[in-house]
Amino acid sequence: AGGIFGGRFSSERLELAINTFNNRQLIERLKKRSLDPGLLTPINVDSRELASPEQLAGLFASFTLPILLAVTLAQGGIFVAIDVTAGEKERGTLEALFATPATDLEILLGKLAAVFTMTVIPLVLTFIGFWASGSLLPSSITDGAVLPFGVVIGAILVGLPLALFVNVILMIVSIRTKAFKDGQAAIGPIVLGVM
Repeated sequence: AGGIFGGRFSSERLELAINTFNNRQLIERLKKRSLDPGLLTPINVDSRELASPEQLAGLFASFTLPILLAVTLAQGGIFVAIDVTAGEKERGTLEALFATPATDLEILLGKLAAVFTMTVIPLVLTFIGFWASGSLLPSSITDGAVLPFGVVIGAILVGLPLALFVNVILMIVSIRTKAFKDGQAAIGPIVLGVM
């Protein structure tokens, strides 16, 4: 009956066993008549990997790097963004900052620069660490596929404007909240959306 796999599993195993038996019998009969068993397969298919090791590394990177980019951008400056907006509102230091001679734009740009810096540092360290760990792996694991450093630099450069965009959204959402915990709750869906 096939047990937990049903009848199909049993029928596939039975067909495999019958085909194996048929092939053995056919080869033995051909050998008895002094015929080459290769006559039964006039075309042999030999598959080889045509991609270079760099292309294989690029294929792996095309699946891995976007995930790393999204997670790093979503998590990199999240707490700084909440702290410089909702956290300062909660502590009452935001009003004192507006009393200084700095303009509103200067305050905004200073806060955005702090959040952007705290997002870019993990971004750069993550991607360089990804490249370094891939380069240090033995070739028996990577099959000689090493990610070119230029790809890592390109990914970092692509991540910079995206980091700025995500940071602005994080700050807009968190400034509308009253406390640090409220900011965390409000930013949760945005982090999931970025990822």
